[in-house]
Amino acid sequence: METEPIVVVPEGQELSTKTPPILKRFTETPLEREESSLDANDAESKNIGPAGRHFNAGVESLRRGEWAASIAEFTKAIDLLPTYSPAWNNRGVARELSGDEEGALGDILAALDASGDNSAAWNNRGLQLLRYRDFIGALQAFDEAILLSPLYARPRFHCGLVRSYQGDLAGAVKDFQEALRLDPTMEDAKRELEALLG
Repeated sequence: METEPIVVVPEGQELSTKTPPILKRFTETPLEREESSLDANDAESKNIGPAGRHFNAGVESLRRGEWAASIAEFTKAIDLLPTYSPAWNNRGVARELSGDEEGALGDILAALDASGDNSAAWNNRGLQLLRYRDFIGALQAFDEAILLSPLYARPRFHCGLVRSYQGDLAGAVKDFQEALRLDPTMEDAKRELEALLG
């Protein structure tokens, strides 16, 4: 039995049947993968063992756009190490890219269950919540990502998008400026800031 997603609309605003441009950006923003930082000589890689090798292979498959292959590699990593949060997160990304939104939702939640300190998974959870127009939940997820990784620019940018949509233009400007301070090459933050400041 399918249920309608819970929609949280900011107080004083009405839900439109037409998707506003900023919400369209939310629905078109892909989840973000965690990059491989493991090599054969890395101490962390030795602790993760074969799961790390499958994770790396999954990341390479994601880069090539091979969704089924990346899902298979991340699944192998998860089977070997069920608490490997980055593998859950990246499998969720691959599933979403392959059109399996329900599987992506489950994997991002599993990533957070495996490790609540995975900032990329919190950022992706925020993006998922935006698709259901749960702005409060999304901001909370982005704030958690920022708390865990203060130098991670994407969740700050996403907070700016939410605040802009909610009409908190001063908050949005602050978020976009902070995202650009953290990552001066972030073109989408530059565009949003320019649009707000004119």
